[in-house]
Amino acid sequence: MFGSFDQALATARRLHRRHAAVRGSMTEALGPHLQGSRYLANELSALLWVHATLVDTALVTYELVCPPLGSEAREPYHRRAGALFGIPHEAQPPDSLALTRYVETTIASNTLAVGAAARAVGTRVLSGAGRVWVPRWYRA
Repeated sequence: MFGSFDQALATARRLHRRHAAVRGSMTEALGPHLQGSRYLANELSALLWVHATLVDTALVTYELVCPPLGSEAREPYHRRAGALFGIPHEAQPPDSLALTRYVETTIASNTLAVGAAARAVGTRVLSGAGRVWVPRWYRA
């Protein structure tokens, strides 16, 4: 987000390659997801959710310490970031208001679930307990 276009594109490609290795099947039933359900990190709905939460968090965090951004600054930010994530423009919420509605609707739905492994990582991150373990394949 803060480098040149070439740097952003190289980073996006590296992230896509790393995410291509994130695949498997659910080891436990979580929410509407049955044990044994397959998952792919680069699947469109997964990419869209991660992208939306990152953009939403970045914008909320920014506006906690800086003046609110106008729509002229918000709109290109989320659309360009989505394109770098590999999300086609037609699959993205068309504007920042629609992105906010998508996040709120998804949170209110029963499609999200957090398993034991994610809870353990979240607990460590939020407690500030030492270095958080990052899988070897995910490191730069």
